[in-house]
Amino acid sequence: MKILAIFIVFFTFITFQAIGGIKYDSIKILVEDQAITKNEIEIRAFELAQARTGKQPTAELLSEFRKEAVNQLVEESLLDAKAEELQILVGEEDLDRELARFRNQRRINEIEFEELLERQNINLADFRKTYKRQIMRNRVITRETSSKINIDDELLKAEYEKSESGETLLRARHILVLVSKNAADDKVSQALKKITDLRKRVLEGESFEKIADLYSEDPSAKTNRGDLGFFKKNEMVKEFAEAAFTLEKGKVSEPVRSPFGFHLIEVLDSKKEMKESFEAVKNKLKQQEYQKQFQKLYLQYIATLKSNANIIFK
Repeated sequence: MKILAIFIVFFTFITFQAIGGIKYDSIKILVEDQAITKNEIEIRAFELAQARTGKQPTAELLSEFRKEAVNQLVEESLLDAKAEELQILVGEEDLDRELARFRNQRRINEIEFEELLERQNINLADFRKTYKRQIMRNRVITRETSSKINIDDELLKAEYEKSESGETLLRARHILVLVSKNAADDKVSQALKKITDLRKRVLEGESFEKIADLYSEDPSAKTNRGDLGFFKKNEMVKEFAEAAFTLEKGKVSEPVRSPFGFHLIEVLDSKKEMKESFEAVKNKLKQQEYQKQFQKLYLQYIATLKSNANIIFK
């Protein structure tokens, strides 16, 4: 969980309580000797649903995000246990330095930071405790995965030399109907019917832009009417990119399912990007390779922790 999400977690808890959240708690999962409670799962599901949809989550929407919430909380508990096993500690002075770095990155001073917490009704001691745990998790990940990443400049250059003279950029617009990847079959069917009906209206002559403005559930549609501007293939989620980059200009795609929901896509234009020199893109390529290796190592590491852990679902 990134540090920004820590603000969301606390804010979500306050919001969740305000709308009459769970009054009674119970243990739902044991990860080694750590308990994950029903309240924690509901709060995390609320956080995920609100962040992904931008809406006040309903009971039905919360149910779609519980599985992901459980997975996140289990992973965090495993990392907490590993931090204890490895004796990774964060003292108060160390925490003060990390918080100062956090404030400096966001260009806010200590007073402004505390005022921000106060506006969100977040207790400073609680924030410090949560941030401390996150630092410990990050240090576990750095020790167990990041430290094993090796980027060879010569291999990187060889891959660059094999690449095309310039990447293709597409300009496209889309209409989105939200449905989570874990949604029940009836919810998926409803979303598919809605997007299919919208496609029919576009094919019958209604303005794609108008339909996007009125019905797209992408929050940006109200300002861009679905127009995403120019983008590279790797800048979009896999399912969307594969559909867009094989679509004929001016044609409206069939409904495309991505982790966000169903999309209708129309390609408006394409162009070739001039290929930059290796030195100009070297740092960018290194970052991409780092992320690629990190993702692979992290997933392998978490899978190993899960397979070796005593996890009990009640």
